Amino acid sequence: MTEKTEYKYADQLASVKAALKLSQNELAAQIGVNPSVISQYFKGDYAGNVDNVEVKILDFLSRVELREGLLAVPYVETSTAKRITDLVKLVHLRRTLGLIYGPAGVGKTWALRDYERRTPSAGYIACTPALCSPKAITLEMLTRININRQGTLLALQGELINKLRGTDYIYILDEAQELSPRALEQVRAIHDATGISIMFSGTLMLYNNFTYQSDKVLAQLYSRVGARRLISEKIPDEDIAAIVSAMIGNKKPIIRELVKRAEHTGGGIRLVVNQLQNAWQMAVVSGDELTLEHVKAAEKLMMV
Repeated sequence: MTEKTEYKYADQLASVKAALKLSQNELAAQIGVNPSVISQYFKGDYAGNVDNVEVKILDFLSRVELREGLLAVPYVETSTAKRITDLVKLVHLRRTLGLIYGPAGVGKTWALRDYERRTPSAGYIACTPALCSPKAITLEMLTRININRQGTLLALQGELINKLRGTDYIYILDEAQELSPRALEQVRAIHDATGISIMFSGTLMLYNNFTYQSDKVLAQLYSRVGARRLISEKIPDEDIAAIVSAMIGNKKPIIRELVKRAEHTGGGIRLVVNQLQNAWQMAVVSGDELTLEHVKAAEKLMMV
């Protein structure tokens, strides 16, 4: 009589799949197997080596368990975040173009994503080199309002304009320094045709792209910027302290250490959060409570 194969992790894997809201294809990709393998595993009729598959499943489940112990980063309306969201509100109300620029890691994306989360009429787009053409950015803008289409740029542009005209929508284009002049001009043309708001955000390169080309291809875009704001590299100490306190409570020695670290390196919010998350995970793995020693050890893992 053939011994029945035991699928030891089927129930646990199904629970994790549901909790993480993963499709079967996404689950298979994270485990590192073909989707058909997962399908057969759940059905209990996998014809291959079950032990080999379960080694990969157990590795995935272990990572999920460790990630559950990751330190959460709650949104904190710091003075820097408020300066960003206040400008976005102004741009949104005026239906104009806005520009936020500054060094990486100072909290621009954090504040912009929170504005999108709280505002149904806002759509956030993280720009990449793949969106540098007029057609690519137009397709992405359509996707943000739940329209999936293919066609010529003219047809896509027409559909986007018809959908947006007369609305109170705002697109938040983060990392907009990745957009080519032609893609930026396409966004400007859509703004002109619809009257919607556009918030550009990025590094100092974005500001340079606008100003250095103001007498050339981006003259029309430059002239339409109704409000701009520079977010400086120096984040106020109270902002750093507020974020750290929200993450771990009022642990004053750790707060002082991270405030000092931010001042010394100029690394901003992102550096502090990454170092604190690394320190927290070190403590979780070793089964200890977070201490100043974990924070100092985590500093050695950072780029600066």
